Formats: sequence, structure tokens, C-alpha cells
Amino acid sequence: MTFSRDKLYGLSKDIYCLHLKSWCVTFFSMFLILAIPALNTDAKDKVIRVGMIGLDTSHVISFTKMINDPQAQGDLADIRIVAAFPGGSPSFPLSRDRVAGFTDQIRKMGIEISSSIPDLLKKVDVVMLESVDGSQHLEQVKQVFEAGKPVFIDKPFTASLTDAVAIQQLSRKHGVPFFSCSSKRYSRDLLALMDAKKLGKIIGCDVYGTSKSVPNHPDLFWYGVHGNEMLFTIMGSGCVSVSARQTPAFEQVTGVWKDGRVGTFRGIRDEGGRPGFGATVFGEKRTMYHAVGGDKDGLMQEIARFFKTGKPPVSPEKTVEIFAFMEAAEESKRLGGVPVTIDSVLKQATKVAKKLITSTKTKTPYEIATFRVDVTCPLGHPLLARRQGIAKSIGDPLYAHGITLLGAGRPIVIVAVDWCEIRNDAYDHWREVLATAAGTTPERVVLCAVHQHDAPLPDIGAQKILDEVDMAGVMCDVGFFKATGKHIAASLRDSLTQRRSITHLGLGQSKVDRIASNRRVVLDNGKVTFRRGSNGSSDRINREAPEGLIDPWLKAISFWDGNQPIAVISAYATHPMSHYGRGVVSSDFVGMAREFRRRDDLSILQMYVSGCSGDVTAGKYNDASPENRPVLAKRLYDAMKVSWESTRRVPIEQITFRSTSLELEFRKTDEYTETAMRRVLNNKSATQRDRVHAAMGLSTLKRLQAGCAIDMPCIDFGAAQIVLFPGESFVGYQIFAQKLRPDSFVMSIGYGECWPGYLPTQAAFKDNFDGHYWLWVAPGAEERITAALKRVLLPGKQKN
Repeated sequence: MTFSRDKLYGLSKDIYCLHLKSWCVTFFSMFLILAIPALNTDAKDKVIRVGMIGLDTSHVISFTKMINDPQAQGDLADIRIVAAFPGGSPSFPLSRDRVAGFTDQIRKMGIEISSSIPDLLKKVDVVMLESVDGSQHLEQVKQVFEAGKPVFIDKPFTASLTDAVAIQQLSRKHGVPFFSCSSKRYSRDLLALMDAKKLGKIIGCDVYGTSKSVPNHPDLFWYGVHGNEMLFTIMGSGCVSVSARQTPAFEQVTGVWKDGRVGTFRGIRDEGGRPGFGATVFGEKRTMYHAVGGDKDGLMQEIARFFKTGKPPVSPEKTVEIFAFMEAAEESKRLGGVPVTIDSVLKQATKVAKKLITSTKTKTPYEIATFRVDVTCPLGHPLLARRQGIAKSIGDPLYAHGITLLGAGRPIVIVAVDWCEIRNDAYDHWREVLATAAGTTPERVVLCAVHQHDAPLPDIGAQKILDEVDMAGVMCDVGFFKATGKHIAASLRDSLTQRRSITHLGLGQSKVDRIASNRRVVLDNGKVTFRRGSNGSSDRINREAPEGLIDPWLKAISFWDGNQPIAVISAYATHPMSHYGRGVVSSDFVGMAREFRRRDDLSILQMYVSGCSGDVTAGKYNDASPENRPVLAKRLYDAMKVSWESTRRVPIEQITFRSTSLELEFRKTDEYTETAMRRVLNNKSATQRDRVHAAMGLSTLKRLQAGCAIDMPCIDFGAAQIVLFPGESFVGYQIFAQKLRPDSFVMSIGYGECWPGYLPTQAAFKDNFDGHYWLWVAPGAEERITAALKRVLLPGKQKN
């Protein structure tokens, strides 16, 4: 059957056309009715999906409320937070202690919680990096850049200038924009203060603001960044040099711009009074002041606009310049306030950052293994070669703490033992046993005693000499000593199966309050004495005399795998005794302080070493009462904590080992000749103390006659060096070592090979220190020690 168009459906041609037009209009109208709502729905679905990394700051709560507010206006209406990754920094209390709570709040606000950063990145278009620990940002943002997601990085942008430059370079490499700034930049108060019509050309500015210290960050990088961003918002780019000073209450930073203008930032620290922010702006027409509040509305609109356009409102170059300004200020503070150029810190940071982002290695070249071993002696064991009697009770355990560094040629072992000293053949024996366990050579075992007096003092050769005159076990139990060495070696060997990568070194220091004082005291009649021992404050003269020559700084070197701390070595120059000499085995106040720090974070090995402290004791501040031990421990603990909080991390670029031989002359006074010492040893009427002393001298003399020198090692990390000194080296040697390398962070460890006993400086010898009984070296040691220090500390002086 065929159909004619004219006869279609029985309709005439004219009527058919009329109906066709009607149908078209109706169909098109229905299309519009149905399609427009669908188009509107698609428009809503095009809202930009935001993901947050790091739920350990209150910012994530306030930002989510502002962005996801149904009544949000302007560009904020076009973005929405849909997913978040909690993150968290175990080493940073402000993160570790808050991430769970904020994560729970974010979950209750309807935000999906992702299990990882890669999981988050699959679900979002853009990212807000909120992690409160700025030292995490570089590693986290790498993944964001690789995924091609624009990112806003919240304060603190980074915890180092190197990381800031690396983020800038990675952004360029991947072609992905980022933006970071303080909310103060868009504060209505600050914008009102910059009214050009009222000010005219800006010729200078003084900003003040809160500047608190927190762990893992240089002082200014945390809260100080707000005030410094205000300064640069007002002054603009172009600062060329910075100088800075700091007290417990304030820090003052002065910048000079290339056109001669000067801008300052006054940081209000914890003890500096009421916190807040404000600025005085000097213009050609007038000077204006205004307090600056903390509104976030302006910043949030800029973030939303950035996510929509991909154009950062603050260029990476401006952000990096602010951090270069702050890094130069930190460097100036370290150098005592001298001006530091922006260009110099930028060049150094750029050099290191380039290595960070161009490295293709998936595994860092360096590793660390840590161990902690109980080395408490049994009851009845001699303490300090029986000078403190024998062990009658155990007050607290003694430990050996150690680390093994791998990847720098043969392994390097550092061990600190809660014993008084380790001498001669005993020192060699333990180094050999530990070297075998680590797969290295004895000279690469950096072994030291912490020097508590209520603890063992082994010298195998001296005890063998005593055995020959029927004084077996009087000085030390050789069997216990060797068994303890095997125990430490076994723990070292086992730790190597749990080795971890290390990428960064942490460097921190803090002044110690009222512990150290020099033995040297000048009496009222002008006579010089070395009378101020460890428990000297009960004596008025010792208590009232000045502290004398000390190194007031506790230094801390820590080892990190990315953002995770693994171990820290804390060093301070003082004799580590308070209440002692009563037969109670104890690691004393330094062990107590170390244990307090260990309990702060059980995942970090806490190693304490005594610096060059032969002539430094707690004598001015210690009355030898049991009650004073925890007082001294708390002061040392506080310094350990502050040094940790002030730690700045630097990438480990090298680990180099150097060692030199140090030959010291034996004491030449009449009573230290071989004949005189044997006479005392064989004299059964002599005191046990004197006979042990003679045996120790004979053991050393035999060693020297065999041509055995002392190894003086240095571990060089580039940014820091660790040097091991023999015996009870005086603090002047530690200060000399620091002066040799004013450009670096030098940690001095005392009580290595301990046969010399005290190691006075030449000045101390001139003050008649050579009359002390615990002295086995002749005058002239200073020249030899300083020469050895130059060989190991000054680059290029000796082959590695």
C-alpha cells in the first residue's frame, strides 16, 4: 500500500502543513521546558570539587563552614569541599594531638575521608594543603603537582627556604599553579591602612605581630609569617638585606630595600606580653597606624577565584621572597645580628632544592639503625674504680645508647655508655667487638662514656696488674665487662635488620639555665683554685663565685626520615653528677632528663653525651642533696625540649668520616714514674685507692711504650660535625673547636679514650692544675690537641 503526501492521514495538503507547523512549535516548546532544568542541573554539577590534605588545624573547620555554606556568595558559591585526607605529623604535638578530633568533626560535616593522598586526588579538581606541620608540605605537594591539581598551601607554607624554592621549581616543572599567603594580606584593616590617597608614596613601615616558637620550624616561619607578609604587602618586593636580634620576649628584624627604604618586624614571643598584629606606615603625606585583625573572608574569595581561573593572586616569586627574608633573619640571629643578604640565602637554598627535585633515586643513600641496652652493673661491683666504693643498691638503670650510620663507606657506630670511663685495653676491646658486629673497623666506632660517678670504670690492663698483687676484681669485674660488650654487640647486630632511611639532619640548640660552672675559682686573696667540684654550692665561695668559662649551649643533632624523627643526640658540657658517692648505682640527673625526653615520644631514640667538661661541674648550683637531682634534671630537660623545638632540618648531602692520631705525653712528675708507681702498687700498707691508681698509671704507661696513640674521629655531615675528644678534656677545647668552624654546627663529645684523665688547657696548667691526682698527661697537650682538631675539622687538611 502506498501513501500520497496529499492524502497523508486523510488530510489535505494545506491542513497537513498547518498541523506540521503546530507540531514543531509544540515539540520545540516541550524541549525548552524539559531541557532548561536539565541544563541548570548540569551547571550546578560543574561546581569545583575541593579536597583537603591535613586535618590537624582549626582552619579546616572554619574553611569548610565558609566554603560549603549554602548561602556562600561570589566565587565561593562555585567551589565545594567534598573529600579530605587526615594526614598528621607524629613528631609535631600540635598535629599529633589534634588530627583525630578535627577528622571526626570533618566527617560529621559530611565530607568523605580518604585513606591516602592518591585516593583523595582521584575525587577532586583542586586541593587545599592544610597540614599544620610545614615540614610535610614538600612531600605532600609533590603528589598534587604530579596529578596536575592546582593547590592552595596554607600557613606555614614550609619549614625551610629550601623547601619553598623546591615547591616553586616543582610547580614550574609540572606546569601546575599554586598559591600561598597569610590571611593578613587581605585583611580589611591592612587594606585600609594602605590608602594611597592619604599616605602618598610609602617610604617605610614598622610591623608588629605574634611570633611563637614551635617544633620543626624556624621561629619566624610559624606565626611570624603573618607579620612578615604584612610587611611585604605594604612595602612590596625588593628587600636586599636583613639583620635580626632575639631575646626571650621579642625579636627585631630589619630589612633594607634596594631603593633605600627600611621596613621592620617586631615579633612578640611567648614572654613578650599580649599578642596581636598591627602596623605603622610612613608615607610622604602622613604616617598612619592601625591594628590588624584576623578576618578570613578576603582570603577565601581569593582562593576560590584562584581555583576558578588558575591564576595565583600572589606570585610564587613574592612568596619565596618573603621566606628568603625570614631565612636571612634566622641566619642573622645565628650570627649575632650581622646583616645577611637575601641573595646569599636564596642561592644556597636554590642549590639544595635543585638536588632535591632532580634526584631520581627511590631510596636515600644513607640509613640508620638504633639500639638501647641495659648495662647496669651487679651489686658489689666497684664504682669509679672503687673510689666510690661498691654498688650497694640500684637507684636507676644504666644504659648504652647507640646508632649505626650506613651508606658512608664502612658503617659508623656512635655509642654512649652510662659508665664513668672506659680505658686502655678495655676501650680497644669494646671497639673491636662492636666493629665486628657492625661490619666496620674499630676506628669507626665512636665510643664514649657519659661519666656518671656511681658507675663502673673498666681498665682490663690495670685490673690484670692488680690481679698480680692479689687484688682480683678490686677495680672492675673483667668477666662482667666482656659479657656486657657482647650484649651491646648483639643488640647492635639485631638493630641492623631494622635499619631505616635517613634524609635529613636536625640541628637545634638551647641555653641551659643554672647548671654549669667552672671549677676555677679565684679566692678573696687572689689565689686561683680548682676547688668547685660537683657538689660545691654548700660552700659560700663556690656558690657566690661567677660561673666562669662554660659553654652554656646544649646542642642537639637529630636524624630524620622525611618528616619522621628517628634519633637525637643531645650534648652538654658539665660533669653529670648531683647526689652521689653513696653506693647507689645511678645515671644521675642527666639520665633522668634523658628519660623524661624519652617518655615524650617513645619512637625516638634519645642519646645523651657529655661535652668537654673536665673543668665544668654543677658545683655552683648543686648542694649534693637528693632533692636537688630532679631540679637539675628538670633544667636539663627543659633545654633538651627547647633545642628540639628550635630544630631546623637540612637535607643530608654527605656523611664523611675522618680520624687522626693524637699522641699525648705521660705525666712527668716524680710520683708518676714507673718505679714510683710500682712501689705504691706493691706496698700492702698503701691504701687500696692509691694502689688502684698506681695500677691505672702503669697500664697506661705500658700502652704508650707500645706506641698506641689515641684516635680522634670526626663525623662530617656538611652542615654539622661531631668530634670525639679523649678523657676529661677541658671546655676550652670545645670552644676552640667551634671557633675553628664558625660557619657550621660543631658538637663536641668528651670521655672517649679516658686514660689521660683530666686534659687541661695550657692556661689551666699555668694556674697550677698540674697538682691534681686524676691527671696522667704532661703539660703541652694543648698544642697537640688543637693541631689534631685542625686536621679533622678543617676541610682539605686530611684525606678521608
